[in-house]
Amino acid sequence: MEDDVEKLLIEQLKDAYSAEKQALRCMQQSARMATSPLLKMAVEAHVEETRDQIGRLDEIFQAMNAKPGRKLCLAMKGLVEEAAAEAGEHEKGALLDLVISASLQRIEHYEIAAYSTMMMTAEALELQPVVKVLQQTFGEEQQTQAKLAAMARAELMTSALEDDGEEDAEEKRPPASSQRARTPKAAAKPAAGGSANTRPPERKPSGGAKRRSPARSAPARAR
Repeated sequence: MEDDVEKLLIEQLKDAYSAEKQALRCMQQSARMATSPLLKMAVEAHVEETRDQIGRLDEIFQAMNAKPGRKLCLAMKGLVEEAAAEAGEHEKGALLDLVISASLQRIEHYEIAAYSTMMMTAEALELQPVVKVLQQTFGEEQQTQAKLAAMARAELMTSALEDDGEEDAEEKRPPASSQRARTPKAAAKPAAGGSANTRPPERKPSGGAKRRSPARSAPARAR
C-alpha cells in the first residue's frame, strides 16, 4: 500500500510540474500587459521564483527516481485559459490590472492547495527532504497571493474605480457635433433692398395716365 501512496505522490508532483510550466507562461504574458509598475514588478519577481520552483521539482524527481513526463494539469489549463479570455475583454489600463491580479490570485490559490496536499502525502511517507523542498515553494505561493491581494486593495481597485468614473463622464458628455446641431441657426439675412418675406411693390401706371375711378367711368343716367 505504501508503494501506491508513493505513486500517488509522484502523480501529484507531475501535475504540479505541468501547472508551474503553464503558470509561468501565463505570468510572463501578464507582466507584458500590466500597466501598474507595482503589479508588473510583483509578477516579474514571481516569474523568477517559479523558475526556481520548477528546478526544485526536478530535484525531487531525481531523488525519487522519477520523471515529470508529459502529464497535463487540466485544472491549471482551465485557469490559464480563463485568465487569457478575461484579459482579452479589456484594453490596457487600470481595469485590466485588476483583472490580471484576480486571475493570478486564483492560480496561486490552486497552487497553495496542490502543494499543501503534496506536503501531507510526503509527510505520511516520511520523506522529510521532499517535505522541506515543498514547504519552501508552499511559502512562496502564499506570500505571492497575499502580496497580490494587498496590492489589489491598496492600489488596483482604487485606480480601476477612478478610471471607470472618468470613462462614465466621457460617455455622458454629448459629442461636439450634437452640441452644434442643437444650436439654433441664425435668421437668414434679408436680401439687399428689402426683406425676403416682404411683398413686391405695386406697379404704378405708366405714361402719366390717370386711373379712372369707378364713379366717373360709369355711363350717365338717362333723364
